[in-house]
Parts: sequence; structure tokens; C-alpha cells
Amino acid sequence: MIKINLLPYRERKKVNAMQRQVIALAGSFGAFILIILSLHVYTVLSIGWLEKDVKAADEQLKGLIKIAGEMDVVMADKKLLEKKIEIINNLEKIRMDVVLLLNEMTVTVPSGQVWLMGISETGGELRLDGVARDNLAIAHFMQNLERSSYFRSVDLRYSKQDKISNTKIQKFIISCGIKKG
Repeated sequence: MIKINLLPYRERKKVNAMQRQVIALAGSFGAFILIILSLHVYTVLSIGWLEKDVKAADEQLKGLIKIAGEMDVVMADKKLLEKKIEIINNLEKIRMDVVLLLNEMTVTVPSGQVWLMGISETGGELRLDGVARDNLAIAHFMQNLERSSYFRSVDLRYSKQDKISNTKIQKFIISCGIKKG
């Protein structure tokens, strides 16, 4: 005997195949949506973390800008202080130079023969105004100045005989350079 299947088995196979395809397509679509959602959530969380990092960096930048501003003020104060210290050191050196110069002047002036009436300094040049008993005393004074380690290029600028209280004297002006160092 021959068995004949009258049920439409081919249509059932087609329906089953279609159901599998629909299930596979729905599963693929669900997986795709799940992947997209997870990427979106990850991106949103990453943006939140990055925004938090940017805020922290901004706060740190504000602090550093404040510190940099304070450093600029400190550096300006330091430069000003260094200038003041340099000026003080120069004044201290000049003060000692003047003391040593006047000390040397007392050694070089022949006592009882030459009297200084005025001393002035301009640009490293010293001008000595004074009176002496005679020209020989002036010459002796100039020789003493030339031998000194503090003076250079001693020149007689002016000499004139004058009379004070019936005593003849020589008025003079001597210029000389001051050696530095």
C-alpha cells in the first residue's frame, strides 16, 4: 500500500522557514538596538566624565592663573628690591670712596702752606679751589696729587697773586681726575 500525505507539507516548511527568518531578523534587530543603546549610554556617561574633568581643569586653571598673577607681582617686587639693593651698594661704595678721597686729600695738602677753599666733583673730575703761600707750595701740592693713587691728570687751571690782610698769597684752581676702583 501506498501512503499519500495530503497535508501541505511544503507550505508548512515555508511557514516554518519564514518564522525562523522573522525570529532571526527580530533577534538581529533587537541586538542592533541593544548595541546602539549601550553605545549611547556609554557616550553619555563619557561626556559626563569629560565635562566633570573639564570643570576640574577649569578650576585648576583659575588657581594657576591666580598663582601666576601672584608670581608676576613677586617677580616685579624682586626686581625692584634688587634695584634698590644695587643703589644702596653703589651709595655705600661712593660713601667709602668719598671718605678715602678726603683722607688722601688731607695727606697730600702741604700743611701750613696750602689751604683748600672748595672741592667739587663733576663726572669724575675734581676741582680744587684754594690759596697758597706761593707758587712753590702749589707745585709741591700738585706733585703730591700726582703721586697719589687716587688722582690722575693733575692740571693747574688758574693761578693769581692776591693780597689778603697785607699778605701776598696765590689763589689757584686745580683740576684732576679721580681714579675709579
